[in-house]
Amino acid sequence: MSFRRGACLLIFLAVCAHHVAFATCHQESQSTPEQRALEDRLVLLRLELNKKGAVRDVKVLKGPEALRAAAINAAKARKYTHRDTWPDPGLMMVEVEFPEDGNGAPQIRQAMPAGVSSCIPAPTAVRVSSTVMQSHLVRRVEPTFPADVLPADGKVILRLRIDKEGNVYKVDKVSGPDGLVAPVVEAVKSWKYEPYLLNGSPIEVETTLELQF
Repeated sequence: MSFRRGACLLIFLAVCAHHVAFATCHQESQSTPEQRALEDRLVLLRLELNKKGAVRDVKVLKGPEALRAAAINAAKARKYTHRDTWPDPGLMMVEVEFPEDGNGAPQIRQAMPAGVSSCIPAPTAVRVSSTVMQSHLVRRVEPTFPADVLPADGKVILRLRIDKEGNVYKVDKVSGPDGLVAPVVEAVKSWKYEPYLLNGSPIEVETTLELQF
């Protein structure tokens, strides 16, 4: 009899804990007025790309009905590189954000994959395509090459980590001649970007950079 009571008590406590956890998670996931206002101007798309980076197919995942057609047209007007697709080759998710005042072109940025529970801590960084980050660049410093280095016909590909303020704090070589990489890395560390926003808040970014000399 005592064993049965103990088992019932454990089940009761487990159910209570589940409801408390759910209530806490649900409460934390409530959006602010600013986030709700942003959601009214945001359309989430899943893009399928062909080998040349053009949009072959579009699926609307979320967003106001009145903005969906314009979001699809804006996404189709841009070309993408397969190196920037994530997490699957040839597939990417983008957020199309329309201006608050209704004037001007929408902003397109790569989005996080869907399906992540709101109870899981928010990501500390997101991967963004080089095309999108290029539009956020506000200061560019050109590299200074030594006299014995000829940069003609050289290509350097780097992986960048950009902090919430838009500063490049980490640069890794992906490919390129060693003689070119060091001066380019030194210059890129001084580049400055506009802070990248995810759901209205600045977040760190990982991106790639390709420079042709």
